[in-house]
Amino acid sequence: MYNSRSNSIRSLTPAVLLAVAIAVPASADYPNLATVAATDSVATLANPGYLAAAGSFLGNINGSSWELTALSEVFGAYSQEPWVYQGKSDDLDFGPFTGNPETTQGILTFATPQTGLFVLGLKGGNSYSWYLFNGGADGIESLNFDTLGIQKGNRNPGPELSHANLYTAHIAVPEPEQWTVIFGGLAAAGFVLRRRRQ
Repeated sequence: MYNSRSNSIRSLTPAVLLAVAIAVPASADYPNLATVAATDSVATLANPGYLAAAGSFLGNINGSSWELTALSEVFGAYSQEPWVYQGKSDDLDFGPFTGNPETTQGILTFATPQTGLFVLGLKGGNSYSWYLFNGGADGIESLNFDTLGIQKGNRNPGPELSHANLYTAHIAVPEPEQWTVIFGGLAAAGFVLRRRRQ
């Protein structure tokens, strides 16, 4: 549960998403205002590579550690890798984006194409939603978005975009020293298998 006083997660309770049954954080301190459905966010969910959505949630997103923990719980069915915060569109240099369109719909363009699994967080009014995409090997250069999947505290949909956050699924790449151990282990295993066959 997100505790707004301490910015920590004490527990995460599951809720069912419309169209996708995965765990989402929800509690009295961290309320799930509504579930994101295709009819709520037509432009965002229609993008190639779209996999799932979670939200809308009351609060702000700015790359805090609790967000990364929550993303692991919310999208754990898709990736067990830890999530890494890459930045947000209202940073001075737009972070991983080329701009910050403060509108209810438009295009978000990435500074570099996004490959593999990534999450786009859209913040507007006093709430936000998360959208999971798979950019594949070629990557995704830009996404259409709308804020219909975000609801204000008064439950009226469609605030202007405050900012977008980007999170990527971190896949650890072995260090050079680790490659030596890995290849050494594979060579030893091959040697043992060859002796057994003889």
